[in-house]
Amino acid sequence: MNKDDDNRLMSLPPKGLSLLEKKRRQYLLGSVASVALGIACLGVASSMLFSKPPEYATGEENLDAILPYSQIETAGDPRIKRVMRLMRRTPTGEYLYQYAAGQDFRFAWNTEIDDGNGSYKDGLIKESPRLESDQSLALTGVHEIRHGWQMRLLQRMPYKTDPITEWQLSIVIEADSCAYTAHYAAEYKDITGVDLTKNFSGYGAKTAKTYVRTPEIQRDFFLHAVLPCFEEIKNYPSYDKLAKKRAAIVTNMVDIVAAISLNRIMIAENGGSPYDPGFFRKDIASPSAKEKAALFSQFFSLDMGGGKPLPRLQNLSQNPDEFLTWLDRTTLKDTFDLAVVHLQQQHYYRVRDIILEHEATLDPSLYSPGTYPPAL
Repeated sequence: MNKDDDNRLMSLPPKGLSLLEKKRRQYLLGSVASVALGIACLGVASSMLFSKPPEYATGEENLDAILPYSQIETAGDPRIKRVMRLMRRTPTGEYLYQYAAGQDFRFAWNTEIDDGNGSYKDGLIKESPRLESDQSLALTGVHEIRHGWQMRLLQRMPYKTDPITEWQLSIVIEADSCAYTAHYAAEYKDITGVDLTKNFSGYGAKTAKTYVRTPEIQRDFFLHAVLPCFEEIKNYPSYDKLAKKRAAIVTNMVDIVAAISLNRIMIAENGGSPYDPGFFRKDIASPSAKEKAALFSQFFSLDMGGGKPLPRLQNLSQNPDEFLTWLDRTTLKDTFDLAVVHLQQQHYYRVRDIILEHEATLDPSLYSPGTYPPAL
């Protein structure tokens, strides 16, 4: 928005506001309030969940250090050195370590995690010193490095997707790391004869234990690791909360981008800067069936170096509608209570259609009722 546009807005009469301006102000006020509430809730959640000190640190951990993976062997504390050496005893483990080092990932002991074994964010992997078993720490490291691979290598959509798709992404991202951890644990057992899953607990443990104990010749990664990880996640409500939080963030974005779009439409109507009719949809959009199949079929690849899709999913994605039927059945049916996410999706559709209707005041060819998906 330029200075002339600001002056035009300031000179508009306060009385007799158009419906568009009322909606614009409503969106602006509502968005600010919802973002403020979200920030407040996040602060409360953090103080409630992450205030407990570590109970099971062995005394070997340097709890204050943040160390690049490439320096763990030379500068790491005794425990993380031991865990990394254990993890690197197989080709997959060595690849994961070299990948983390090559991507400049960093490691830290997380003294604040109270409901999980580890986390990944922006290249920083944290693991809980409460885990008494080095084997469990190694498996947690595999899970979190896989998350780093997802964020760095997977081809993502050029815009933020709608709430339902974001919710599905959250579930698939976790199931992908779960399945890959099971794959690593099975390879470890096949090569070394050691079962790393004996003391493993938390999400993915049930799948990994079963997969490791299945004879190598009988293992089917898709049937015995991928699908069970989708089933197992139903037993962990914390992932439901995280997924819904992700969908809620998108809903806040919907309102904010809608407010900006309505603002720019009003400016254009009053002789200001021209409006870009694709502004809202460039930031937030529902991917087509083909785009969605291409995005989700990249997960569960066992080829982390080349990213070759898992053959079962690659074949399924050749028919996008069939792929989406599988994806919806796997991630939406009988998983969690999705009433809130469905309401967020309905809100997204309503807001999108309001924007499209107002864009049509500038160019009637932009909007055709019934062209877009109905509310769920």
